[in-house]
Amino acid sequence: MIEKLIFKTYKNNNKEIRLCIHLHYSKTPNKKAFLFINPLFDEKKRSQKFQATTARALAIRGFNVVRFDFFGTGDSYGNFQELSVRTCLENSKSLLSFIREELDISDVYVLGIRWGASIALELASTETEINKLILIDPIISGKRYLTELRLRRKAFFMLNNMKDIQEVQHLDGEPYEDHQGFLLSPYFIKELEEFNLLNGSASDKSVVLFSLDTLNYKKLIKLKSALSLNNKTVLIQDETRTFWNNLEIIKTEGLTEKILENV
Repeated sequence: MIEKLIFKTYKNNNKEIRLCIHLHYSKTPNKKAFLFINPLFDEKKRSQKFQATTARALAIRGFNVVRFDFFGTGDSYGNFQELSVRTCLENSKSLLSFIREELDISDVYVLGIRWGASIALELASTETEINKLILIDPIISGKRYLTELRLRRKAFFMLNNMKDIQEVQHLDGEPYEDHQGFLLSPYFIKELEEFNLLNGSASDKSVVLFSLDTLNYKKLIKLKSALSLNNKTVLIQDETRTFWNNLEIIKTEGLTEKILENV
């Protein structure tokens, strides 16, 4: 297996979008690729080890694996406040083009975690080269996600005995919600308030839903029911702890093995 980190520049509405891409090339390629799509905030940082380990395991199985950072996050260029549902989808489509044009692969599987899983399913509604989805606890309601973020921010302030903290910062006259340094634009907030994964239109895909968060399980049952109308869908409740919101180092080898069993 060969691993590379590269930067690719894409044009979008006359703006240059420079993305950081992590590549895992298989020594025995099977002409299939896996695209990994990140969660947001600290969940991204806490999921990196799992993603790297799983990518390497898939590369051994013959998959070329592509991981990337959304514009405004991680090692990609831009600022977090530029992030939106639209930019997440555009970035992901750019990576599909990269896989198709530069890796010469048209059979793509997608693995998404939390927000990344939500984007993966939205992406699959329009992109025909996506044949299989591995979705780990996708966020179904953007409005509920916003509520969780705001409650988490309040708990952080209370635990750290922080008072008189500005929850909103103004940039160029626009109010941005501040979540421990991550600024959410009014546009992104509006998108999240309207976001509902149950309204998706993906069809003719193979979908594997993984539930690690027991509080999310009933919602995933509803999502499975909706997806099963037009897709081959399974829901797996896994015992791996939710590594994306835990400060401890969580063992995720079992989850990686389950994923390998389902590709």
